[in-house]
Amino acid sequence: MRTMDTDEELIGSTELARAVAPTLEKAASRPVTVRRDKGADVTLVSRDVWLRTRRAEQLEQIVLAIALATAQRFAADPAPTYPAEFYWLAWLDNEDYLEFCQEFVGTVRDVVAGRTTPEALSDMAFAWEQTAFALRDPHLMARFTAARAAS
Repeated sequence: MRTMDTDEELIGSTELARAVAPTLEKAASRPVTVRRDKGADVTLVSRDVWLRTRRAEQLEQIVLAIALATAQRFAADPAPTYPAEFYWLAWLDNEDYLEFCQEFVGTVRDVVAGRTTPEALSDMAFAWEQTAFALRDPHLMARFTAARAAS
């Protein structure tokens, strides 16, 4: 039986047991939900669909965490909570933080639109993390300042 609203195939666990190979073939092209009498129903999806869904969930968590940290930061919260993997955001001054946020939003927009891969977000964050470490190091900043003054 097929549902109209989700284009998924609904089958019973008995049917699955009788027709494993055809069921897996169906699952390669569209979700197949196995109805179970005992326990939760199980939906079979292809690995690429599962990976896209997992990446979307991770992206959603990061976006919400950065949105919360940004709201706390600019509401003068004495201790904004940054996502664990972005702890270094606390080291950026407000100007750099806003620049990070603009680049973050642009990269997320490109990922969601399919103009770039999810790895672009990791690459962008890594570059900003390196910037934050450099800004935090007084010796490195002194060398940057001297190099800038010399040019």
